[in-house]
Amino acid sequence: MPKIQTNNSKHQHKRQQGFTLLELLVVIGLLGLVAMSISSLVVEDQGVKRQQATEKRWDEIRKAIIGDSSRTLNGEPMLSGYVADMGRLPRNLTELLVKDYDDDNDPLTPDFVQPAWAEFALYDPIAGCTPNPCTPLTLGAGWRGPYLYTGGSKYFKDGWSATETADLDFDWEVTLTGTSPAHSAIAVQSLGFDNAVGGTEYKADYPEAGINTVYASDWQLSTLPTPPTIQFTIHFNKAPLFAQTALELRIYYFQDDANVTTSPADFIKNNEQVSNVLFELPAAALPPLPPLPPATVSTSITYSPPTAPILTPPPYLPMGKYAALVWCTDDPATPATEPDVIYDGDCDSAQDTDVKPYYFTMLPSATPNIKIYWNTP
Repeated sequence: MPKIQTNNSKHQHKRQQGFTLLELLVVIGLLGLVAMSISSLVVEDQGVKRQQATEKRWDEIRKAIIGDSSRTLNGEPMLSGYVADMGRLPRNLTELLVKDYDDDNDPLTPDFVQPAWAEFALYDPIAGCTPNPCTPLTLGAGWRGPYLYTGGSKYFKDGWSATETADLDFDWEVTLTGTSPAHSAIAVQSLGFDNAVGGTEYKADYPEAGINTVYASDWQLSTLPTPPTIQFTIHFNKAPLFAQTALELRIYYFQDDANVTTSPADFIKNNEQVSNVLFELPAAALPPLPPLPPATVSTSITYSPPTAPILTPPPYLPMGKYAALVWCTDDPATPATEPDVIYDGDCDSAQDTDVKPYYFTMLPSATPNIKIYWNTP
C-alpha cells in the first residue's frame, strides 16, 4: 500500500510541473486582448477629453466676444466682453489676447494697435461746449483684456493641437461676415483631430459648418432693412420756469474703426445725433411754487448713422455703454442765434458744470425702450 501511494504522489507532481503549449498560447492571447482593451479605453478617454476641451474653449471664445448674458447685477444683465468695450467684432482671435500685435504673415504690414481703455471726450470742447474752454464729459471705452484665460500661454488652441503657431487664429477656422469694421457675424470652428474639413467622430468639425459663434442679433441693434424706432422716455427732475423749445437728445458711444491707415482710428462718435426731431419741454404750471413738479417727455427717435469720420458707417448700434445728453439746439424755423449748449434748466450760454450725462446700457432688442433721467441743477 505505501508503495502505491508513493507512485501516485510522484505522478501528480509530474502533472503540476508546467503548462502545455496550448495553455500558454491561450494565456498570451487573453493578455493581448486585455492590453488592447485597456489601450482602446485610454485612447477613447483621451479623445473624449480633447473633444470636451474643444467645446469648452469654443464657448469661452463666444463669451470673450459678447460676454455672458446669464450673469446679472441688481437684476440687470452684466455688460462684459470685447464688443462692449470696442464696439465691433474682433478681426482675429489674437485681438482677444493682446492689445498690440504684428501680422507675422506679412512683415510689411503696419503694427496693429488697439486703443487702450480710457475716458474719451463726448464732444469737441471748442465746437460743442460753451463757455469755452470747458471740460468735456467722458465715456469709458477701449481694450481692457485679455478676454481669454490661457494660463500664461500665448495661444488659445482647440483640444486637438498643442503646437506653436504663427496663425493669428491659433489654427481655429475663423470666418467673418461683412467687411471691416462692419463685420456683422463671426464663425469660429475646430477642424477636429485631422485638422481637415469634414470627417466623422473625432475627425468631425466643431461646430458643424454654417453655425456662427456670434450672430449679428447677439450683439447689435440693426438698422436694416428699415431703421427701428427706439423709444426714449426722458424724465426731468424738475420742470423749467419757461417753456423750452428745440431740445434734442443725443447719445454717444465708442467704436474702434479697426483701420490702421486712418487717424484717429478710435473715437467716440462726437455730437452723435440720435435724431433731427426736436422736442419741447413745457413750463411748470403756476401756481404752485415751489416746488416745481418733475416733467416727463416721451419721444420716439429713429437712429440715423453718421457719415464721419467713417465714410461708410456700419448700419447698427453695438451693445455697450452709452451716454446721453440733452442739448439746446437751433430751431430750424428760426435763424441761428446761439451755439448749441447742454440743457441745464435753461438754454442760455452760461453752461452749468454740474450737468452730467446719463449713462445707460444698450443690449440687442427688437423694440428697445430706454429711460433717460435728466437731472438739472
